[in-house]
Amino acid sequence: MAPAQSADSTVNGSQKPVPHPLDVSEIWKDAPIFKGTTKFEPLPDVGTMMITGGAGFIASWVVRHFVLTYPEYHIVCFDKLDYCATLNNHSILDSHPNFSFFQGDVASPADVTACIEENKVDTIFHFAAQSHVDLSFGNSYGFTATNVYGTHVMLECAKAAEIRRFIHISTDEVYGEVDEDSEDLMETSILAPTNPYAASKAAAEMLVNAYWKSFKLPVIIVRSNNVYGPHQYPEKVIPKFTCLLERGQKVVLHGDGKHTRRYLFAGDAADAFDTILHKGLIGQIYNVGSADEISNLTLCSKLLKEFGLSESDDWISHSQDRPFNDRRYAVNGQKLRDLGWQQNTPFEKGLKTTVDWYRKYGERWWGNIDDTLGTFPVIKSPPLVPEHKLRGNLDSVLGEERKAMRGPQPTSANGVHKATDESTKVTQFNRENVPVSLVFVWFLAFFGPSIRGFLVTAFNLPTIKTDFHPSHTLFEDRKLAMLIEVNPYGHLTALLLHMMAVVPYEWRFIYMGSKESIARIDRSLPIKDYQKSKKLKMIEVPAGFDASTNEGMYRMLTHMRFYEQVVDPAEWFLLFRSDTILCAQSNQTVNDWLEYDWVGAPWRLDDRFGGNGALSLRRISGVKQVLRFQTRLNDSDGSDRWLSMRMGLLPDARMAPASKEAEFSVENVWHDKPMGYRLDHQLPNSVWGDENQRKRIYGYCPEVKIIHEMKLERQRCHE
Repeated sequence: MAPAQSADSTVNGSQKPVPHPLDVSEIWKDAPIFKGTTKFEPLPDVGTMMITGGAGFIASWVVRHFVLTYPEYHIVCFDKLDYCATLNNHSILDSHPNFSFFQGDVASPADVTACIEENKVDTIFHFAAQSHVDLSFGNSYGFTATNVYGTHVMLECAKAAEIRRFIHISTDEVYGEVDEDSEDLMETSILAPTNPYAASKAAAEMLVNAYWKSFKLPVIIVRSNNVYGPHQYPEKVIPKFTCLLERGQKVVLHGDGKHTRRYLFAGDAADAFDTILHKGLIGQIYNVGSADEISNLTLCSKLLKEFGLSESDDWISHSQDRPFNDRRYAVNGQKLRDLGWQQNTPFEKGLKTTVDWYRKYGERWWGNIDDTLGTFPVIKSPPLVPEHKLRGNLDSVLGEERKAMRGPQPTSANGVHKATDESTKVTQFNRENVPVSLVFVWFLAFFGPSIRGFLVTAFNLPTIKTDFHPSHTLFEDRKLAMLIEVNPYGHLTALLLHMMAVVPYEWRFIYMGSKESIARIDRSLPIKDYQKSKKLKMIEVPAGFDASTNEGMYRMLTHMRFYEQVVDPAEWFLLFRSDTILCAQSNQTVNDWLEYDWVGAPWRLDDRFGGNGALSLRRISGVKQVLRFQTRLNDSDGSDRWLSMRMGLLPDARMAPASKEAEFSVENVWHDKPMGYRLDHQLPNSVWGDENQRKRIYGYCPEVKIIHEMKLERQRCHE
């Protein structure tokens, strides 16, 4: 977030009168309605969306955008109505049937659960947070309570309600300071927060990731640059400075004013969240990056220009800096741009819109904002106090009143309070009975399981069941990945687990092999876990098919029965063999290729149709359309060439060109950073013959050694 800064001194002795109306409840009727510009095909599995912090700044833009753009969705604005929130931000929506407001605290499990259950929520945007860095230096407990514990509450309630999407809003500040000569940070960069606010957001992200890994809660994390625009509470730099200049007061910069931030207009931010909801992938992190990097000094100059003021008139002064103030943040937003989002609002245009709005509404939208406009903010809520100090304060304050309430205390003959005497007896009794307690515990440990049923029935004891594998499935029937290998190779378990980690979470997996290979893989506890969660299914090669030879594989993969009995109801089919692998560092996923009917590793750059089927993605409706009217002759072309050539001739076929397929997978045609590799029996010199190329491959995709080393080992054993 932007460094908060400002002051309340006057310039040239003049100061504009500050209106403080008692009733600001009707101001929204006169205000323009702001929202984003994007619109996508509504998702069939989104019914009711809960947006936490919806009466605040960014979330209120998202609330307005979804309510006004998607009448198919019901939007529930969930907000505590803290100091920086106001009903004015969404009162214009009260008459819309797909909008409702629920006042509640994210740190209250009862509030969150009630909202989810009463509204049958299936999707959550979690914006609610304490976000002002300056306040985090003086009231860090509050940031931990809201940002960390509040997120934990949201996650636990979302898990219990089997929420379909949980989109968590984080910040670019979790990355920490970025040097001027450093590259923009990717989503995979290390988190290194430098202030209590950023640390609390990073901690919240750890919880979100934990619920994704442990419980498969379908989460997405979003890290955005600084967002600005109308409706932002004037504790942040742009609205604060605008309000001060409108009052005729100086603005005060923290430190030298050379700190830079990247600014994104709120309308573009709303478009980003809309894009992530409709096109983002579960389990992913998206940076929302801006191209407008501006120093605080430059920002002041632009604001003075909007007011027609000159810097030479001494409108800017400086104060001491924060305890620590990051000089710069910089994130790479290419991953989100690849989904189709773009920054549309130039900074000058967005700034003018913002300044105009605050000059008209800023002083009245939230009521009295005097305390907010100081150089350093005023902490609105008292800091937490350690319990022992609180107890001491209470004792000193209550004094004789507490004694009077307790009344006279009885004493024993030796003057000791009887209560103390009784407590001593209790302590002695507890010590004498420790051996008895231990014997009882040992008895339950050894004999408890065999008599559990009797104890439950005889004493009406409650039973507790813990199930880490919920009955509902998070996996899509229309997306199937399959490994076919009948030989019990030693690397199959590692390969299968790796692919399930790299391929987007919603894909189901099938391992098809022999009894021996299945038995070998089934020894793995993670494999058993995946089977129990219904993500992975292990089957033998169906009767009538042979997967031990290439020709047997060709016949199976060009037979309608295989697709009807094994692959159905999938529409997208990712096939991979034991000599193929996808790279974890790739910026692409299988979902980026779903527009094509067939894509595989190209044999040559001038190939017209398809690619190698050993690591390939194919659309099943196209495969079936070919197989309904044509039959492959035995011992003819391989299944991949035979199928892809015919699919490419279908009306409206979408076949990836060879130059594009090289980005998907590399076998014979070199590409710098493909999504995966296929290592055939003979490694082609065009890819593996150059030592520098091999080093680049191992540096970019070290997991390729899983299959490379096993291939070399099998060749040595064969010799």
